[in-house]
Amino acid sequence: MFLAPVGKSDHVTLLVELKVANDPQYSQSEKKSWFKVDEDFVKTHASDIDWTFSSTDLSVETLWSELLSKLMLISDKVPSISLKTSRNGEVLQRLPWDCSNLVRKRKSKDAVWKQFDKDPCMANFNIASYEQNVYENAEIKAKMKYEKKITNSVKQIFQ
Repeated sequence: MFLAPVGKSDHVTLLVELKVANDPQYSQSEKKSWFKVDEDFVKTHASDIDWTFSSTDLSVETLWSELLSKLMLISDKVPSISLKTSRNGEVLQRLPWDCSNLVRKRKSKDAVWKQFDKDPCMANFNIASYEQNVYENAEIKAKMKYEKKITNSVKQIFQ
């Protein structure tokens, strides 16, 4: 990025951002599926744990440490899910309006653009352009459907 000169200099300032290391938060490809945890799950796994403390004369920090270790026994049993990540290790999140229909149209669009890259003729360009328009229209419809769903739920809250 080019910025204004610094001080009395007539040279343009160049701003460069370097990624020196990956953020460890994004390099993990799994996370806990907390949405699968319900009251029965917790009760089942908590029943196997001895919830009494080792002594009543412990400090608050030691009591907290013991409680945390017992809670972690339950947390460790929560199932994990694999996350889709980019080559850089960044987590790819699914958009809220994404659906299987949109995924199929996106794959179709990408396939015809790949074909155009291999053989850049007018016929392949027309097909790719058509598939691009089909995908964009489907995406707009999916976004509008999602927005309508959100606004309807907001209206219900305030009524």
